[in-house]
Amino acid sequence: MKFILIIFILLLKVSLLMANETKSAKDYYNDGLSKVSSGDNKGAILDFDKAIEIDPKDADSYKKRGISKATLGDYEGANQDFKKAETLSAEKPSVSKESGPNQNTPKLMTEEKKKEEEERKREEEKLKKYYAKLKNPPGFYEGAFLISFMGGTTIAPSGSYISHEKVYDQRLQGKIITNQVNQDLDPNLKGFYFQPSYKPGVATQFDFEYGWRDKIGMGFTIMQNSITAQKQDVIPGVISYANEYAEIFPSKRTIYRGTSMMFLATYHPLPKHFFDPYLAVRMGIVGFTGEAHSGIDSNRFAYTNKVNNGMGGIAGLAGGLNIYIGRFTGIKTEVAYHKEYLRADQFSTRTLNSYQAMIGFFLNFSNIQYSLEEPYRPNY
Repeated sequence: MKFILIIFILLLKVSLLMANETKSAKDYYNDGLSKVSSGDNKGAILDFDKAIEIDPKDADSYKKRGISKATLGDYEGANQDFKKAETLSAEKPSVSKESGPNQNTPKLMTEEKKKEEEERKREEEKLKKYYAKLKNPPGFYEGAFLISFMGGTTIAPSGSYISHEKVYDQRLQGKIITNQVNQDLDPNLKGFYFQPSYKPGVATQFDFEYGWRDKIGMGFTIMQNSITAQKQDVIPGVISYANEYAEIFPSKRTIYRGTSMMFLATYHPLPKHFFDPYLAVRMGIVGFTGEAHSGIDSNRFAYTNKVNNGMGGIAGLAGGLNIYIGRFTGIKTEVAYHKEYLRADQFSTRTLNSYQAMIGFFLNFSNIQYSLEEPYRPNY
């Protein structure tokens, strides 16, 4: 009985081997289609491999294998298969396994075949869009649309806007010490004076960038930054109209808060790469508020020190790095220098120089758009 069973198993294996040897490229191709329909893309790739091994000129097998590879995330392999399918189709125009009658014989087409041909054309259009998606790897490229947000700090602000306020502080210090301004203290005692401190606030930045070329981007930037100071000042308004009164203790005040809108131009030397360094140039306008003085001495006729109608121009240079985490998003870091030319009702042009160091994230909306569209589902 065991001997008969062994003979039966051997015969079964031999028959299977013979069946496999007699299978044609078309048989393997159809087996691959069946496995794709059932969701077994790995098995389908093995069948398409066999079909290509038997018939290396079969463009359809390359195309279907490329779709299965792309479904499994092998975009580079899929890209190679699609290119090979295009090359074979161009070298040997033939009737596709799925296409029905040749387009050059429309008179012989039945209504049913015409519908099949129209369906094939729609399928090819979807495939082109799917193929275009594969041509957009992680990295910067023509047609990319990046939206980014960063936060950080301003480093070492300088310029005449800051230096003017510091000269004002020094003049006020002398007036307090010599009792030229009132603090409601014993006139025989020197006034209390504390050294002022200037601290940059948080800087935030939104970038909207479009890939005009593979290495060149265009867009615009919205940026906000601020500077605060802990210092004493003459109390403005009616209380100081006759005799100026100075604060006994320093108080925190925002001396500058600006919002700028700038044109953005970028250069990306390494397009279509996970590590995407870039250079950026920005120019635009800025509106700002805060507290500032018209002169280097206090003005007892000034009712407030708040900036009125603050406007100006801004220009900057920056260098940064985009690090892609997949195809849709990544980390963004940047160091930038900006120079601002500021005007307000209290003063004519003053300058503000600042460096920003920021970090944040970005989204590639061109790739996200493809993922949100109806996914390609071939009809077998």
